Amino acid sequence: MELACELLYQRTMRPWRIQQDEHPYHITTRTNGRKFRLNPATYHIFIEVLREAVRRFAVHIHHCKLMDNHYHLIMQTTKENLSIAMQYINFQLALRINQLQNTSGHLWGQRFHATIIDSDAYQHMCVPYIYQNGVRAGLCKRASDDPRFSTFHFYANGTLIPFEVVADDFYLSLGDTPAARQKEFVRIVNGRLPQEQQRNIQRGLRSTFFGSREFIQRMQQRYASHLHPHRRTN
Repeated sequence: MELACELLYQRTMRPWRIQQDEHPYHITTRTNGRKFRLNPATYHIFIEVLREAVRRFAVHIHHCKLMDNHYHLIMQTTKENLSIAMQYINFQLALRINQLQNTSGHLWGQRFHATIIDSDAYQHMCVPYIYQNGVRAGLCKRASDDPRFSTFHFYANGTLIPFEVVADDFYLSLGDTPAARQKEFVRIVNGRLPQEQQRNIQRGLRSTFFGSREFIQRMQQRYASHLHPHRRTN
């Protein structure tokens, strides 16, 4: 009994979420045991929930990429409300997908992971990385060929997305005209990232902060109280 109580206590000890509206987040969540597959039959649910979250919580969706068993978002909050926005998104996704498929139980394996991203230079690495998920998985030759839902074609050719997408500073810095930005975006996202850079990005996005050494040190000092486990469940 004492062991069970100790294990329960350890599971409830989690670092506090960092709620801020200065820098964008990279957010990802995986399905439970990586077994459930997000697929075209469920894409409309994902789109619907993101549209609601944008309206309810005033979040800015910069980039979105769905894979079979996880998704990626680059998102910025305009208020310090990351936790409540993501709780809404993941709860509604689980509820509606279970209803659609007449199933029950946990859709997500763990709580979402959020990394605070530094300036344009690091977004310049993160953005191609998330769109190239299908390439790394051997599912397509170029990011532009991946049939899974994403915001790629919004940036590549102006295709409308059923929820509001806010162009980030990274995209706006790619050229002086829409045509120039679109062309440069496709070139960058379809280009291959060197293996070492891929590993560095992967490590960075598994951390709480991704950016320059100075940025990480500044964030660690500012949010020192959030970086250690606390007895909290959200």
